[in-house]
Formats: sequence, C-alpha cells, structure tokens
Amino acid sequence: MLDVTVEQRDNITIFHVRGVLSLYDFTEIICTYCPMIRNHAIYNFSDASFDSSITHTGLYALADVAHRQIKFRNPGGKSAHVSSNTDTHVTQKIFASIIQDNGCPHEQAVFTSLDEALKWLPQ
Repeated sequence: MLDVTVEQRDNITIFHVRGVLSLYDFTEIICTYCPMIRNHAIYNFSDASFDSSITHTGLYALADVAHRQIKFRNPGGKSAHVSSNTDTHVTQKIFASIIQDNGCPHEQAVFTSLDEALKWLPQ
C-alpha cells in the first residue's frame, strides 16, 4: 500500500513516500502534491521502490507532467530526491536528469539521505 505524508519545514516541503510505486502512482503524486510547493522540495523515497511499470519512456512522460506543474513554484526553488535503495536511487537520478534536460528552471539533485538533502537546500 502506498502512503504519502507531507511535512513543511519553513520554505521546504518534504514528501515522504512509502510503498511500491507504479507509473500511475508516481503521476498522481506529481499532480496532487507538486502544486503545494512554493520554494524548495524534498521527495523522500527512502522507504519506497518502483515497480516495473516505471520505464525509461515512462520517466520522460513523468517529466512532462512535472514540467507542467512547476508553474506554481517560485523562481529559484530547488528539488532534492532522496532514495537509499540502489535501484530507486538510479531511477531518481535518471528522472532528475530528464526534468533538468526538459528545461525545468529548478535545480535538481539526488541524495542517499534526508540529512544530505536538507544540508543542500537553503534554510
């Protein structure tokens, strides 16, 4: 079962995702939660994994969806992706790279811990 909780720390919105995500779930998370972000975001997938529906082609489709959602964010916002599992980490790196290549104005980075991500973002 998929579980998403949202935590607000000053100008950082943290999304804690737990469970196994499908392409559909990932799309729903982007559409539901991205409009909440005003400045910086952390997508914490430390307790999550992706199922086989998340392919390279699917990541491009997700990036297009994410790109349409960024209109709600303030300029200069950053996004940190956190994952401790190797497969999820690699998928997040590919996704962040695709988003950046698609012209996202918000800097993207991938980390293996929430603490690393918090240190990277301005407080």
